[in-house]
Amino acid sequence: MKRWPWIIAVLYALILIVIAIPLVVSAIQPAMGISIPETLLKFFRQWQYWLWLGIMLIAQAIFLRAPVDIAQKRPMSKRTVLLPIVTAGFAAGLLAVGVLFCIGETVMQTQLYTDKNTNFLLWISLGTLIFVWTVWAALFLRKAQHIEPAANIERQCRNLFRGSVLELLIAVPTHIVARYRDYCCAGFATFVGITFGIAVMLFSFGPGIVFLYRERWKKLHPR
Repeated sequence: MKRWPWIIAVLYALILIVIAIPLVVSAIQPAMGISIPETLLKFFRQWQYWLWLGIMLIAQAIFLRAPVDIAQKRPMSKRTVLLPIVTAGFAAGLLAVGVLFCIGETVMQTQLYTDKNTNFLLWISLGTLIFVWTVWAALFLRKAQHIEPAANIERQCRNLFRGSVLELLIAVPTHIVARYRDYCCAGFATFVGITFGIAVMLFSFGPGIVFLYRERWKKLHPR
């Protein structure tokens, strides 16, 4: 059981790296008119991508800690309960930022990610992230006071999965609309929205896998 959180965290990182390849090729490469290897090399050289990947990987590891502690019957400290709540609020904030990017690019009918708009977008996205992060963390904390830690983790995963589906229902159509416009890279803001939605969707599966593994382990080793 001790190995599974690390295995899931590593698999999560690998999936995000691998899934970035078809996303980049399908969303950016055709509009830029350059070769696929050159597109991928240029994308993976961006430090922002690796920073985002590291943050999501740390968040996934934090979210997996509570299910493992529960499975091993360790005492649940306040920190063990609070960290997943804060992390879930952060994931909800990412979904909100993704929706903001997608709607903004669709309504304004222009590319949001330009040198002129970079600072403006940075502050708007940070403000949205912090606001939604705080609100949802408070809501998750309030709900956690009335249910068991295991049920709380499952509820958070369920809510994040539903939120990611709703976010993708906005991100994918708006990206299709952006692709029919005369952009240099087919709507980068909507592309970011898609990546946020997929990342949080995969993120919500991690603890669920641990719980399934735990139930299977109990059946095979009842003692």
